[in-house]
Parts: sequence; structure tokens; C-alpha cells
Amino acid sequence: MELLRRMQNEFPQVDVKFDIDSPTTPVIIHVRPHLDLLFSEYQQRLHTIVLKRFRDVPPVTIRFKDKVLLGPDQILRRVDISRVVGPTYEGEELRYPGVWFSFDEHTVPPQDQNQEIKSITVSQHNGQDRDALEEVLECPVMCGDIARAVAKVHQGVKLHLYPTAASEPFFVEIGVTTAQDLSVELGAPLRTHYREDDRMHIHSRQKTDEEDGDSPCEWPTAPRTFACYTSSLDFYNYFQYGIDFLISGTTHTVRKIILHTNIVSPRHRRDCFRTECGCNKTARITFVSSIQTMPMGD
Repeated sequence: MELLRRMQNEFPQVDVKFDIDSPTTPVIIHVRPHLDLLFSEYQQRLHTIVLKRFRDVPPVTIRFKDKVLLGPDQILRRVDISRVVGPTYEGEELRYPGVWFSFDEHTVPPQDQNQEIKSITVSQHNGQDRDALEEVLECPVMCGDIARAVAKVHQGVKLHLYPTAASEPFFVEIGVTTAQDLSVELGAPLRTHYREDDRMHIHSRQKTDEEDGDSPCEWPTAPRTFACYTSSLDFYNYFQYGIDFLISGTTHTVRKIILHTNIVSPRHRRDCFRTECGCNKTARITFVSSIQTMPMGD
């Protein structure tokens, strides 16, 4: 979406389609007039590309190596694909590993070599048929990305990275993990933002001068002034992972962790959908039950 926002002259009309009744839903981005992009349900990674309506303005041009297969004055037919790509199994579509070509079956008899190709579908291929709504298969391009984040309340978040079989989880512990640790494990943040909004500070536990380190005043009896307890605090923004870290300016350790969702809604469709990547996260909360004995009255 960020790429499409930067190319509004080339793609002036983009539609986002989703199930409004489900918080987790596959997302279809329709880039008029030619492209349909299907993104997976949880990771929201590009799963399938459909190219169609080749002759709509602007017309589509398709090349294979140095040969033009489709152009403004050239129709793409079944026989052209067979000659260039090679033979495949018989069927209503020409299917090859990761790509298949579909036809308008009402124009000429099926299997006719002059059938005009009406759409091209590109997807992952692992040697077997897959559900169109499954998650994207793990592949080398994902290396270093976050596969899953497990949040532990009051402790931190455990980040599972790709490749999942060869990578050890990275545990970001509040008050322990440093900014340098984040840079080593996750790379430099895309942006460092100085915190100016202290509304979430009411949820913080009590601070000592050593923990806060930014002011001689004490919490919570001190006046709620910005200079009192928020100086030298920076947010490390990892938009590509959907995670923000609040870093203490004194200890340079993580003070807060924000895991962003990327739930699609009509409001997000208009403004901030895909500004931050959604973080595939799980929260682990431990509840401790206790029995309190109360004295009985006479």
C-alpha cells in the first residue's frame, strides 16, 4: 500500500476488499484495471497475483526473455504459451509450476490452440495443490523477518525469526534488553521518534530515580510535567515488523514494547492501513488464583 501511495499517478484507483465481520481476513487489493493482489490472513504477505483485462487502458505488455507475448497489437493465445514455455498437462487452463493461464471458454471450443488468454495467475508452488487462503510458504526472502511474537505480560516479548528451523528466538526483556541488543538482532530502526505523548504513563509501575534517571522528582507525587519524567526517551520504530520499543535515555534499555495490529476496517482503508506491518503475535497471560480468608462475625 505504501508503494501504491507513492505512485498515485500510475495507479489512481485502488480498492481494498475484506470481510468486515472478521478481525482476521484475507485482503484483496484491486489495482484498477489490471491487478488483483491477494494477501494472506494472518501474516498479510502477498499470496497470489492475478493479471487480467489486458486491453483496458493502459494496455498490458508481457515479455518472455526477448520475445513479446502480449502487446497493444498482439493477442496472447494458447499456442503462444505452449511454444515458448513448453507442454503441460491437458485441462481447462494451462498450468505450470507457480503460474497458470486462463481462457474465455465461451469464445471458441475448449482446447482450441487459438484460445485467447484472458488472465494470468501467479502463486507459490510446492509441488502440490494448496488452498488459496493458506498462509504463504516460508521462503528465503523472509530470512530475518519475524515469524511470530509471543508477548509475556510484565516481562517482554519473544521474537521467532525466519528461518524458523535454524534461528533461535530473541527475547526482548523489559529493563534488560538494550538499544544495542535491538540493533544487533533486528537491525537499525527505520525511524527514531522522540516521545512527546505521556498519556500511557498512568499504566506504568512506580519508578525510582535510578529507573527513571531523567529527573530528580519522584513518581507519582511529582507534578505531571513533560520535563519531569520523559526527557531523553526515544521510540525505536520497526515499521517492517509492526513493533515499537521505548528506550530509556539513561539506561538505554527497553522500557515499553508496542505490538501493532493491522486489522483492516473502512477507516484503515482510507488512511493508515499498511502504514505499519501487522505483527503476528500471541499474548501469554498467567493468572494466579488466591483464596482470602475473611473473619466471620458473631
